[in-house]
Amino acid sequence: MSKIAIVDLLFNWPPDGGARTDVKEIATRLSKDHEVCIFVPDFPRGFPRGQIRSRLDLNIRKIPFNRFTFNFLQVPYRFKKAIDRYKPDFVFIADGWHLKPYLVTALKKYKPILRFYAYEPLCIKQHGVLLKGNDTCRRDYLDGSMKDVLGCILCAVKWLWRSRSEVFLQEFISSLSFLPWYRNVVKRAIRSAGKIIVYNNFIRERILEFNRNVLVIPSGIDSNLFKPGEKIRGNGKIKILMVGRIEDSLKGFPTLYEACQLLREKRHNFQLLLTTNRKFKEDYIVPAGWLNQEDLADLYRQVDICVVPSIWPEPFGIVTLEAIASGKPLIITKVGGLQTLVKDNETGFVVEPGDVNALAQRLDKLLDDSLLRKELSEKAEEKILAHHQWDWIYERYYQNLFSSS
Repeated sequence: MSKIAIVDLLFNWPPDGGARTDVKEIATRLSKDHEVCIFVPDFPRGFPRGQIRSRLDLNIRKIPFNRFTFNFLQVPYRFKKAIDRYKPDFVFIADGWHLKPYLVTALKKYKPILRFYAYEPLCIKQHGVLLKGNDTCRRDYLDGSMKDVLGCILCAVKWLWRSRSEVFLQEFISSLSFLPWYRNVVKRAIRSAGKIIVYNNFIRERILEFNRNVLVIPSGIDSNLFKPGEKIRGNGKIKILMVGRIEDSLKGFPTLYEACQLLREKRHNFQLLLTTNRKFKEDYIVPAGWLNQEDLADLYRQVDICVVPSIWPEPFGIVTLEAIASGKPLIITKVGGLQTLVKDNETGFVVEPGDVNALAQRLDKLLDDSLLRKELSEKAEEKILAHHQWDWIYERYYQNLFSSS
């Protein structure tokens, strides 16, 4: 049995996204074989860091911060102090934004296992979105010219000016990532890691130059929770579901909204369900609220079609797996890791990001054909789920990572 410290600067529960779900699933399985403690900041200003609002059978230690102490000096110092006191055999550093590299370097004596869920080592805009316009940004922040670095900084500043995002502005400033030498902090962190986990080959190829121990490990699904089930008799409407933060434009809700508005010009036999508390004037749009995992799984079972309309290159796309495991046909966009999960016209439909007309046409086709919906969902389940069960992923990839032998 090993003693494992999991460090996550963003962890909260119920999760705000797939990254947090991954940490919970990995930690839960590790806890059966090892002593595991998750170290998180208690700093929910602007983002629910450290907020645990539903039952979670894991050992979690919160380290208090405020807006003056959540910075590049205090975060690594306080976490290192707490982790040194814990005396772990392994350190697994999961999620974080601009302050994460300082933490990795502070804990380098443990040769930490470092995970990049998104593109944060390659992009300082927001949480590492690596998006320019509607396409993957090709600027090389890690190893490009000074012109590249200055371009990345300018891009991040422009986005912050437009978005007025307090949470990202606070971390952008407190990490000093607006300075050109910050990229040396990022490279030093990558080199300090014992192993690095990423979610697709694109990220792996970009950071291999700085660390050769880069593993591509897919995300998983709990098929005991997300599974087909009996649907409650409804109002005769076909239900379309988008799961995700609709307030985040990168998730593509504006495209889905416009596509549904087009469809309403010819048909009224559908509803659009969204995981949000936002109210809409359109009576066919139903806000389902932000749900815990159990209620979310039940919501999947009550709908007919799922859409993942992201415009940014999703590193993986956990909601895609959730929909497939729940037996629902999918429409996704041709971006990032989503493309590895769905084959167009075979296990779902794939459209270009931001293409309102194409999305409307595919939705129209699925709304018309219940047999097609059934055929696509069954083929997706058959081809995809076998190698994305969490138990299988844990045994194949994670079990040996934390072995002392």
